Amino acid sequence: EYNFEEYDEDDELSFEMFESVTLEEPVTTDSEKDLIDKQATWLDLQHARITFQHNYDFNDELKKDYCKQISENISLGIGVLLPNPFFFACNVVKVYWRISLRVIQLSLDISYEAVNRDYEMSTEGPSDRIHSQQRITKTYEDLRKH
Repeated sequence: EYNFEEYDEDDELSFEMFESVTLEEPVTTDSEKDLIDKQATWLDLQHARITFQHNYDFNDELKKDYCKQISENISLGIGVLLPNPFFFACNVVKVYWRISLRVIQLSLDISYEAVNRDYEMSTEGPSDRIHSQQRITKTYEDLRKH
């Protein structure tokens, strides 16, 4: 059988320390719907980035040997070879295509990071974490006293 240890009654908790602490209300300029919209945009951009990267990798694999299917030179039949303009054009298009895809990818990355930062700051910015930490510390100190 367990014998319960009896303790004296605790003193009544004082909340005076909380009266002297002035905590700023978190700055929320967005309504709840705006936050939901930001989150949806954030997730859409994240999915777009991942999908685009997979598509880019797939296209890159397909295009590695695409221009090699075209002959580099055109034979005139008498031992004279001329550079093939189609081969040159293929390589130029390939370079510009890769550059344009990288610009799109960079735009997606910048958009994603901007929306991500905006969403994070709207939900819990650094000042909110500081105030939360102060409240937790004060509560912990009060509980330690009792």
